Amino acid sequence: MNTVSNSGSYNLADFVVLVKTKKDDSEPGLEGFAFLREDMRKEYEAYIGALERAAYQADIAAAKSDRPVKLTDEQITYLANKYNPRKMTEKEYNAFMYEMIDMGVVTREDARFIPDWEGGGCVPSFTPGTTSGGKHASDEDLPVICRGRDGFRPHCFQHSNGDVLTLYGYKSAFRSYAPDTGKLYYARAERTYGKIYTVLQQMDNKNPECVQARQTSYQKRYQTSRMAWNLRNRSC
Repeated sequence: MNTVSNSGSYNLADFVVLVKTKKDDSEPGLEGFAFLREDMRKEYEAYIGALERAAYQADIAAAKSDRPVKLTDEQITYLANKYNPRKMTEKEYNAFMYEMIDMGVVTREDARFIPDWEGGGCVPSFTPGTTSGGKHASDEDLPVICRGRDGFRPHCFQHSNGDVLTLYGYKSAFRSYAPDTGKLYYARAERTYGKIYTVLQQMDNKNPECVQARQTSYQKRYQTSRMAWNLRNRSC
């Protein structure tokens, strides 16, 4: 076992012991497992804590200057005619995410913070925006479509039944907890969800299928209310 200096300058590899699982380098596949060195636990916690605090501080600073990109009416119309924000296939969802990058709504690095599409989920630990202080959201923070005891709250695209609008509304309502200040703030992942959610809301107002669905729902509610009114006020 190698001896680690007491200078306080470490790399992550200094804190682990690698146990090889193959006999020689000619065999492809997994080379071994890494285990935390118990004699370095305190140093490891201090090392990780410093990285985590730096990640929080950088992300909070970025949140103060971050601004959403506004698309033109033509761009929103184009997207609304191409994608139904309440019903996308996996292929459409991946294509939509690339459009968000191409249109400058989010950067390619931002999009990596969205884990459930083909270009996301590959973010190193302690990258600003992936802090582990906890996520919080109350019913008041959630969009109307996600509220309520029995409200539909999808956690990923696979669980959303293609309803990306509701998924992103739910995800963008969360906040991260900063342990240094005890306050909640919008981390990079949440800001990324929020930027795209703003676009999805605008698309929802223009998508022909969504508009028709709202009109049909309104007509049904109106007819039910009208029938109830007639029953209450009809002549005996």
